[in-house]
Amino acid sequence: MNNDRILQIGNVKENKTSGLSFSIPSLINGFLENNIIVDFLNITENGFRYSLGSIKVEKYSVYVFNSFFILQHLLILFRLPQKSLVIITPRGAFTLKNKNILKKRIYSLLYFSIAKIKRHRLKVHYLTASEFDNSRFKNLPSFVVCNSIMKDSISMKSTRQYSKDGINVIFMGRFNTYIKGLDLLCDHIRRFQSFYESKNIQFNLYGPDSKDKNEIRDYLANNGIENVFIHPPVYGEEKVRVIDKADFHILTSRSEGFPMSVLETLARGCPQILSEGTNMLPLLEENKFGFVFDDDLVTKISELDSDGYLKMTHNAIECAEEHSSKNIALKTFNEYIR
Repeated sequence: MNNDRILQIGNVKENKTSGLSFSIPSLINGFLENNIIVDFLNITENGFRYSLGSIKVEKYSVYVFNSFFILQHLLILFRLPQKSLVIITPRGAFTLKNKNILKKRIYSLLYFSIAKIKRHRLKVHYLTASEFDNSRFKNLPSFVVCNSIMKDSISMKSTRQYSKDGINVIFMGRFNTYIKGLDLLCDHIRRFQSFYESKNIQFNLYGPDSKDKNEIRDYLANNGIENVFIHPPVYGEEKVRVIDKADFHILTSRSEGFPMSVLETLARGCPQILSEGTNMLPLLEENKFGFVFDDDLVTKISELDSDGYLKMTHNAIECAEEHSSKNIALKTFNEYIR
């Protein structure tokens, strides 16, 4: 395509409990599909340690830092050649709703001071227009391109059927009560508990163990909520089976970049229930693949018929196809070098 070489920097875990473990490989795969040269530096989360290994940083023309408040990024940023083109993909980290505690302010000061000393050219890659609108660093040059999903993860067609005799709503992700808005979800279920129980609507939440996960269990028990079930995380074929058995995927986050759990479930034709904080409501409203999470949700679910549901499933797959890795990677690359 040309001689530009990209170094993607981030943290991808083997157990894939993080959205980065899907979004970064998908984007890299898309670059390769477009014959764009790209390498990946996978950093650890152990304090200030990192290793460049055999990577020679001077041979790249674009350096992409995925996420923001990562200590190792400061050292790598300082190691880059003078006047490097640095792309920051904050993935929700710049959002004003996120708590800007003292250590984050200190980190930001160090980061931008290093960039200034090294005379790096900074650009911010936001994943949605809403993420840009809610950013605390709007003064930096920026662009908006969404996350992507690999083509082979997308269903050819939807075979879902909607039955009001029993509805299965799933959440898949980290049990981070504040960021993922799980307190908002649990409070909503508590307030409309009689409706959900009368309609045989269940909520199945999947994710790794954490303090927040235990606190959610306690909340459910203390409030007598019996239609919410807590599960371990699922991966691979088991994850696909869970998604395919779901009627809706729900995400009630306060702050997101472009959540991969939404793309993954859209790719299987699963309609969505999304909060404003997911930053995906414009996409939902444009593509009509689900409902906004609010107090009217109970009405919207009760009024939905099988034809309307089937249309949502088709719209979900079409939206996922628009976000295939090859399409999104080409858009992203063109914004990098513009």
